[in-house]
Amino acid sequence: MIFYTSYKYYFLYLSIIYTVMRQTYTYPDELNLVSVLGESISKRSVQNLSNYYVSGTSGSDSSGNGMISNPWKTISKAITVLSAISGDITATINIAAGTYMESPYIMKSGITLIGSSSISSNNTIINGNVSFYMTENLLSFSIGGFQNIQLNGQLGHIQKNINKSSLYISDCLFVPPNNLPAINTSGTNGGILGYMTIRNCLIYMCNNVEAIRNNNNDIRMYNTQLTNNPSLQTGKKSFITVSGAGQINLSGCSITQDSSDINVEPLININNTATVNTGSTINNCMLVYTSAVNQGADKRCMNFSGTVDMNTYTIINNYFQCEGQPDNYCVYVNGSPQLKLLIGQNVAAGSVNGVSPSSSPYNKTLLSSVS
Repeated sequence: MIFYTSYKYYFLYLSIIYTVMRQTYTYPDELNLVSVLGESISKRSVQNLSNYYVSGTSGSDSSGNGMISNPWKTISKAITVLSAISGDITATINIAAGTYMESPYIMKSGITLIGSSSISSNNTIINGNVSFYMTENLLSFSIGGFQNIQLNGQLGHIQKNINKSSLYISDCLFVPPNNLPAINTSGTNGGILGYMTIRNCLIYMCNNVEAIRNNNNDIRMYNTQLTNNPSLQTGKKSFITVSGAGQINLSGCSITQDSSDINVEPLININNTATVNTGSTINNCMLVYTSAVNQGADKRCMNFSGTVDMNTYTIINNYFQCEGQPDNYCVYVNGSPQLKLLIGQNVAAGSVNGVSPSSSPYNKTLLSSVS
């Protein structure tokens, strides 16, 4: 028994030594990135710089070093320091609760901004515009992140590379000013699309511009709510506009337009001007257009227009509500785009549509009858 117990502790000792040695000789700055953005890549060295800290109340840009015990004061200082590091990095900038009057501009791949909370009263607020204009790293892609932050401004994502640029957004509140969309994407390199994932966010629309302006970006949005700014109930633009070769995929999202103004635009307006290479899906969403003002043909939940190949939209398991007459279509194809609609298992409510269903407009009667 003593012999067995001794050997048990001896093997436990060897296990501890092996673990320590393994940790000692495993280089923390080398990551084996097997697959990023769906593409296989070879093993390259990336500096994993881990966490840095910013505090508007206790930090200092002159004497701080970005550690939790000695944070920087501004987000811009943290970005400047990290951007000056040569080579590829992955780094998180943790931003303490408070209000930051600045407009961070991120040009280096691998930087994520994370606030203290997105909804509580003790949250991280940025009063300014945040721009991701990331260059490619040595692995020929760029990534960035934006999480747990209230942004009283515009978030911009510009795809300028010859390869994919991906931005991950989660648990944020967007309150844009009157003249800017909450999220603005654009592509500057031909047909190469940027990629954006949005999860668990609340996005407000202001008076005179859409909430999300998507140009040449593939946006995947999950469990996110888009609605009018409670203090600016007259917002009447589309919540989402799509142009270029852009795509919009929605799952578990809610889009609610409760304005009673005239000339209120469709909830989602898709007007591609370049060929779309892959299909998109609208799934398990609630699209509500409750304005009862008669304003002609613009009263729609989803509107497709243009003449290019827009590929396939699968619209399934959704709830539509579109009030008013006579042209309150839930889904409408305007013009002659090359578009294939796969529609099924949707339900719709609202006033009876005064126009009979046909092959292009889809009113509540047709949606509720499709299985």
